[in-house]
Amino acid sequence: SFAISRARDPDYIWLLVSRLFILAGIGIVSNFATFYFKDVVLAGQPNAEHLAPQLQSELLTIAGIVIVLVTIPAGILSDRWGRKPFSALGGIIGLVGAVLLLFTRYRPLFVLGPITVTDLLLAGILIGFGMGLFNSTAWAWATDLVPANEAGRYLGISNLATGGSQILAVAGGFVLDIVNAQSPGAGYNVIFSIGAIYFALGVLVLPKVRETRGVSVGTRMNAET
Repeated sequence: SFAISRARDPDYIWLLVSRLFILAGIGIVSNFATFYFKDVVLAGQPNAEHLAPQLQSELLTIAGIVIVLVTIPAGILSDRWGRKPFSALGGIIGLVGAVLLLFTRYRPLFVLGPITVTDLLLAGILIGFGMGLFNSTAWAWATDLVPANEAGRYLGISNLATGGSQILAVAGGFVLDIVNAQSPGAGYNVIFSIGAIYFALGVLVLPKVRETRGVSVGTRMNAET
């Protein structure tokens, strides 16, 4: 059920590796943002414990809205210009958003009409934009790469990368505790840096994945037969 041929499917395997790392990067952000807001951004405020979940909700809501807005246009454009550039761009933008969180203090940056753009809002926009680009085009790319007569099995295996990414993300909690025990608050710099490294690794392996757009299902099935 889980067999993938490295000789036949190297592109698909590398795509899974890229997905594993980039989703691990976003997993670190979503898993530890509340604690980061409470211990660092809102440090010293008496209501920090109650405000921190609100800030995380704001971050994830912003990111979610942007993902919805970006996903379909990204898929359409990748049909024309290729999966690789959009997937790579999504990973890079997500990386910038993760790095920006290291400097987020919920400060206003500028006013855009009735909206005050804070550093948190900007980080959420970048993370959402990056994830919208990557998720849309990565799934489309996967359907381009899988053997047509085993598409269901291969796309099911793709979720191993999704599950594995959460394991990598949760493992950051051990690092967080160890570093914070030595220097309170410093652990967040470390784990968000690890998240940024995950994003970078996900982008760096993408050149190993070839484009296969334009090959019809029937053509691929005949070739495989």
